[in-house]
Amino acid sequence: DDETLFDAIQLKAAPGAPVAERVRMQDLGMSLVLLGQGIPFVHAGIDMLRSKSLDRNSYNSGDWFNRLDFTYAADNWGVGLPPARDNQANWGIMAPLLGDPALKPGPGDIQDAVAHFREALAVRKSSKLFRLRTAAAVEARLKFYNTGPGQLPALIVMGLSDADGAVDRRHDRVVVLINAHRMTQIFRDGDFAGRRFLLHPVLRSSPDPVVRTTSFDRATGTFSVPPRTAAVFWTRRPLDEQIRLLEADVDALVARGALNAGQGHALDAKLEAALGQLARGGNATAVNQLQAFVNQTRVFANAGILTSEDAGALRAEAQSIVAQAAGEED
Repeated sequence: DDETLFDAIQLKAAPGAPVAERVRMQDLGMSLVLLGQGIPFVHAGIDMLRSKSLDRNSYNSGDWFNRLDFTYAADNWGVGLPPARDNQANWGIMAPLLGDPALKPGPGDIQDAVAHFREALAVRKSSKLFRLRTAAAVEARLKFYNTGPGQLPALIVMGLSDADGAVDRRHDRVVVLINAHRMTQIFRDGDFAGRRFLLHPVLRSSPDPVVRTTSFDRATGTFSVPPRTAAVFWTRRPLDEQIRLLEADVDALVARGALNAGQGHALDAKLEAALGQLARGGNATAVNQLQAFVNQTRVFANAGILTSEDAGALRAEAQSIVAQAAGEED
């Protein structure tokens, strides 16, 4: 029921706003849902600018108004005035819009929206901080900035934190900025100063050239966000902290009896050696120690000492640290 998101934008966007800007408005709407907490509810076809040609109640309008084109050739905008049943009172507003060829998205516009949707999904999947499981976790780890009477209009700034590594081993801070304004927004907060925030790698390689211009100044804690853009930054947890968390995993296996003290020490010793090498700037040697740790988990798994699940979890964490130390992973 009611208009699709894109149809609502077509009705409400400023006259003269080009299709490309309307697509960015749609992208922002998708980002609000996909980068927020909770289970996202996504309308079928929202990724492809789905239109029902302004039909606000299409349950009985047939395929003509409910069509979904998975070839991305068209989004079903402008296929005719919607049925009189629930729409006739607004035909006078609808007809000029539906008949304006400048408002009809082309295949490139649709594919841009699809690409953005997939990017937002990839960002959401990249950290469990976007998928906190309880209200208590949300309250503890989520903070909104840019609030109060002095806030910048049309800008949402959301911070997610994981100082203890209980949610995301690789990243300890995430900042989401959603700029609905038609102008670039500059946001500064002392809480961000001195931190190594990086634009999310999915967005750094985005086909959207606008989002790639989003920037962060470490000295002042300042973000610059282009118009109609959703951006995500994060900070990588220091490698030594990640190794300490891995040591805690080993200790937990000893505590529950999956490993005896000697076996736990054999693994911890390799992690301690890696820590020592990192402290001396020897990333390559630290990687060798972590590889030795990985090999030891395989030995324990092959001998039936560790389950394949426990050994696999240890290996996955160690291999991620190796990739980061080698500069292959953000």
